[in-house]
Amino acid sequence: MKIYTRSGDKGGTSLYGGGGRSRVTKSHPRILVGGALDELNANLGLAAVGHNDALNDLIITLQYRVFEAGADVCSYSPDSGKPPALPPGLDKELEGHIDAFDKNLEQLRYFILSGGSERGARLHIARTVCRRAECALVAMAEGGDEPPPGVLAFINRLSDLLFMMAREANRIAGIPDVQWVTKREVFKAAPPKAE
Repeated sequence: MKIYTRSGDKGGTSLYGGGGRSRVTKSHPRILVGGALDELNANLGLAAVGHNDALNDLIITLQYRVFEAGADVCSYSPDSGKPPALPPGLDKELEGHIDAFDKNLEQLRYFILSGGSERGARLHIARTVCRRAECALVAMAEGGDEPPPGVLAFINRLSDLLFMMAREANRIAGIPDVQWVTKREVFKAAPPKAE
């Protein structure tokens, strides 16, 4: 299988489903969602680098699920008779993970900034890409193209889970979450000394 096909050199690509190939532009809503999910998956992979623990096992499992969601978005058609790749009920499964992390983490009484440990920061980046994918899915639906079953609920719940996973990564690293403070409080702090 060749990496390059030259078939997209004029801005087109193919969706699969409904019993045949469907040619669309690379700005098609499904392609934009698929791209955001691909970016999310890459960021999850980056968050997994250099770690070997239960949190990493979950990250890798989520990569498989995000890949399945992307496959559904770029190929699923209710007319095809083929079931979606993404298993049903994943939103409930993710809620179970969220609740488990919630019991293990200090209760939040303030807003936090993305950051802390390196893995925590990477998971926060994945969370923001996940939110963008969700927005693209909603735009797709508003354009009359209903997302495949379960994908929107899965992505919505996944961004919440990634927030909790970022906090858990910081807890594991022994680095506290970065508390957001108002500009007024920030400017009260002593300025850094000139070198």
